[in-house]
Amino acid sequence: MSSLAYIDSYNEGHPLHESLMELYKRIPQLWLDSETGEQITAYLFPPATVNIGEPMADGTFMGIDGSAHSLAECKGKYILVDIWSAGCYPCVMSIPELKEVSETYSDKLKVVSISIDEEKAWKKALATHGLTDTTNNWRDPEGMHGLKLKYGGNGIPLYILISPDGTVLDKKTGYGNGSLKTMLNEYLNMQESGN
Repeated sequence: MSSLAYIDSYNEGHPLHESLMELYKRIPQLWLDSETGEQITAYLFPPATVNIGEPMADGTFMGIDGSAHSLAECKGKYILVDIWSAGCYPCVMSIPELKEVSETYSDKLKVVSISIDEEKAWKKALATHGLTDTTNNWRDPEGMHGLKLKYGGNGIPLYILISPDGTVLDKKTGYGNGSLKTMLNEYLNMQESGN
């Protein structure tokens, strides 16, 4: 049911939607309170999608040391949110460019990478890619039905550019070599020139 609910969440008017809703009503509350039950609930009753021009969506994310974090702590600078997974080849391919733009724009931009992986897979990926000393590499304990769902991303990597005051400026899904530099160069240079 979780897989069908996931597919339903991305396909308005899915032919099984009514059947899924009827089946959902029969699920005991104890089961709905489980991790899988919470996923199904999030897929069938997704949060409102945050669009460009609206205030950012946030959450509580886990740092590698177990500390809790939120995007709100990065306000005051532009925030580039990178929602990724270790099993996503384009996500992994973007790591060098994410590091580069983080250094290039360090005076006005915070890059925050948020993994949707389970804790064990996330920590292994951080070690594999030399990201264990990165302070802005967090994990969303809600996985696929957390922040990613709030931004309506149909895939990963999902990039969200947020203004210093917390307004969503841009959202892009997918990665190609140089695409992050292009997005940030064009957008940040446009903002600086007053356009």
